[in-house]
Amino acid sequence: MSSTISLIDLPALPLKHIFSYVGFRSLHRLRQVSKPINHSIDTGKPSIQIDDLRIKVTSKSVQIMLKSSGQNSCLEIKEHQNGAIVSPNTSKPRIQEKKSFIDCSIEALQHVLKHRKFPMGQIKLELDNKYSESKNSEFLEKFQKLLGADPLRVEEFHLEGHGHQAVQLLKLFEAKTLKTINLSRYGHYFEEISNDSLMQLEQWKNAKTLNSRRKMFNVPLQNFAHFETATVLVNKITTQGLGYLKEIYTQSLSFKEIIINFMNSDPLEKPFEGKKKVFRCSDPNFALFFSSNQMCIRFARVPIKDVPIGGFGKL
Repeated sequence: MSSTISLIDLPALPLKHIFSYVGFRSLHRLRQVSKPINHSIDTGKPSIQIDDLRIKVTSKSVQIMLKSSGQNSCLEIKEHQNGAIVSPNTSKPRIQEKKSFIDCSIEALQHVLKHRKFPMGQIKLELDNKYSESKNSEFLEKFQKLLGADPLRVEEFHLEGHGHQAVQLLKLFEAKTLKTINLSRYGHYFEEISNDSLMQLEQWKNAKTLNSRRKMFNVPLQNFAHFETATVLVNKITTQGLGYLKEIYTQSLSFKEIIINFMNSDPLEKPFEGKKKVFRCSDPNFALFFSSNQMCIRFARVPIKDVPIGGFGKL
């Protein structure tokens, strides 16, 4: 009669195969099975799929929310008089003595990121004036040091924070992997972005989608021409800027839609006078639709079959 085989008895190769199919939460539970398995995880460094990593920094705490292989994990690290209180959602809180909550959060992120499988899905950071600027700066400095020369391969980046923080953080991501940039900020006030430091980054130039909220760009419209899909607010639109976008979009085979909200505009001249226009594309199967409202313009690439007969020019 054969005896039951446990995980502890499995040889290294099958165990490594099992590790490759589990998420971060399951991997953490496997650590608790035995010291040999814990050691095997430490030495083998099995990779996990990170679908969504969210980090929220306040003046007295850091929250880390992780979705890995369909499993959700949450860790909150708070300031404490003797160090930090670490509160996982799967076990009781514990006090980490003689370490700041920022240092504890960086250690936790190091523990997560060393097991990452490329590419990651989404990473979101919440940093804003609502919180302590000094804590934001300290966290960002240590987060940058953690990653060092090993850029994150992330498909989507979301920042609730400031433009200069976006410049700092985007540099940490591999440009050819990043597809989507989401920029926002807390509150009801707009942040003006007037310099082109953000637009000079390869990560910006290679991204396909841009969604921006509570950011007002005071830069030429040419900086948005490469995006396939975008929603932005700009200080001013001009006929010249729109003409540049039109030329790019009518030649593009991948452009989909851009919505540009604006604060100021000179009277638009040909061919953008009026509310709606349709322009021919280099691909005869598509047309470029243009519409203008009081504080918003829209370009969209549409199938030629959706253009009414005689629709080119003014609708």
